[in-house]
Amino acid sequence: MQLKMNKRRDHVFITCSLFYSLILSYSGKYRFICSLIVKRSVVFNCFNFRLNKILHDLIGGRKVKFVSIEKEEILIKNMAKVYCKAFEKTNFNEMIERMKRHVEYADFKGIVAINDENEVVGFTYGYRSLEGQYYNQLMREALNLEQVEEWLQDCFEFVELAVHPQHQNEGLGTKLHNELLKGILNRTSVLTTQINNEKARSLYERLEWVNILEPFHPGTNDVPYIIMGKTLKTKVN
Repeated sequence: MQLKMNKRRDHVFITCSLFYSLILSYSGKYRFICSLIVKRSVVFNCFNFRLNKILHDLIGGRKVKFVSIEKEEILIKNMAKVYCKAFEKTNFNEMIERMKRHVEYADFKGIVAINDENEVVGFTYGYRSLEGQYYNQLMREALNLEQVEEWLQDCFEFVELAVHPQHQNEGLGTKLHNELLKGILNRTSVLTTQINNEKARSLYERLEWVNILEPFHPGTNDVPYIIMGKTLKTKVN
């Protein structure tokens, strides 16, 4: 039904556009008079409606709602799909297992973005970074003692941020980022991203993340990463 309505609207739009163009092709006073009539007509309203919709989509006007991530099989699978599409990965099953494990971590917090069609179009999550966690240990081994003291003692690890390719460049990544860090009580937050991921690095730098260590090698075969940090509240001595 929705598809039929959209097609009908498009047909009306084309008809309106042609009629409007024909009227504007008149010369002299007739063109002026016809233009005034059209501006007050249903034809012009139809044209205006379609134009506004195009502009609405172009500026990222599509509505999404943010909900907390729960340990639900279907939700986690949809998140894994978005992750694989966003980063052009194929490790779908691995991501499902990793997310299931991360949901159980201390002070886990996650936000998922859902569109009008009830589809997951983006997500982000993190948790308290603690000794004994795999990634926390890797960072401790890579950083010096001063950096560990500064960044990992009271830290929220910003683990993932992914937006479906069809919803990128709409400001959704920034909104997810801000929603996740809202209300976090830790003093600092850290994240890692690949050195060559210029898009992600640009986003985080704009959101006031700073470089802590570059390069960082979490695995022997991995592309080099960078560790970035953000101060969430002032350190009390």
